Amino acid sequence: PEFIDPITWAEAGRQMQGRLSLAAMTRLRAALHSDAAAGDVGVELHGGLGDHGLRVIRGRITGALDVPCQRCLQVVTLPVDVDVALGLVPSQREADMVPEPYEAVVVTERAVPVAAIVEDELLMAIPIVVMHAAGDCPAAAADGERPQGPVGRPNPFAVLKRLKK
Repeated sequence: PEFIDPITWAEAGRQMQGRLSLAAMTRLRAALHSDAAAGDVGVELHGGLGDHGLRVIRGRITGALDVPCQRCLQVVTLPVDVDVALGLVPSQREADMVPEPYEAVVVTERAVPVAAIVEDELLMAIPIVVMHAAGDCPAAAADGERPQGPVGRPNPFAVLKRLKK
């Protein structure tokens, strides 16, 4: 389904499995390489009740994301295999009491896009800085050939060091 009521969905123990297009995820597309929005990811989600009647959504998201390397701006294919463990609560006060391993999600709407749930999980799976391995990045090879600056240049703060003594 395109939309679910997370609370009802979890209470009923519903399940879904399939593929979801990245094209519908506008926030994620901003983090992807310009040509990468044509892909998709595998999604498997299960609703249920956890400890103390906590409504939960568990599952897995798998696939690959093409993101830009922060060194050379070329494509880096980032494999993703995300375990989903969401604890659904109606207020922020209750969110603070959601136990591990669940991540608290405050549900204020009755119709939530499945793509939004998946998109949030994928955004958190992308590292802050994405780069090719040092040996695979064209920019890393160029960095190794750059001169490191003048050798033997005097430190302009050496005088201050002597004054400190």
